[in-house]
Amino acid sequence: MAGVTVRVRVRLFGAFRRYSARPEVVFEVPRGTRVAELRGHLAAALHEECPGFDGQELLALSALAAGEVLLGEGEAIAPEAGEALLAILPPVSGG
Repeated sequence: MAGVTVRVRVRLFGAFRRYSARPEVVFEVPRGTRVAELRGHLAAALHEECPGFDGQELLALSALAAGEVLLGEGEAIAPEAGEALLAILPPVSGG
């Protein structure tokens, strides 16, 4: 169905919190958008929140999750009631 969009809310964790005063960013994407494509939309939303956004590499290395499920790059986001609630999870290290 052409022209149908999905509202996406992405919760920000870790280093991504420095790019927004809010705990999440909200934007719209075409229905059927895949995770790999969503990264570009997310980068644009972060640029809007923080014009100095310089986290492209961090964004590329981070995982996107829906609930407790990590999403693969080729998966289409699956909205519930017209909205997709996701989380961006930066890589962590520890000992």
